Amino acid sequence: MRVTESEQQILKLFEDGDRALIAADIAELSCIFADDYVQYDESGKSSTKQDVINSLNSGAIRYLSMVSTETERPMADCRITTREIQLKKRKLRNVLSNI
Repeated sequence: MRVTESEQQILKLFEDGDRALIAADIAELSCIFADDYVQYDESGKSSTKQDVINSLNSGAIRYLSMVSTETERPMADCRITTREIQLKKRKLRNVLSNI
């Protein structure tokens, strides 16, 4: 299946966001994440764009690695893509408070 220019731009944005999360690049994430961005952890707890940025900025959390899988479902005139990301993270605040 041929990938359109728009799809290439979206894929690049996903990749840039992945790199910015791992690098804790606050400026890049602020540009990439929409103001209504929400992510959910394995327990179902939601975090807004500002929650994620605050956690990274304060050092409360650090993303160590990421595995991303996509599932596509073709429709009549579009495609629905679901993206699941498995993040390996470490809560730094707890580690540092034990020193």
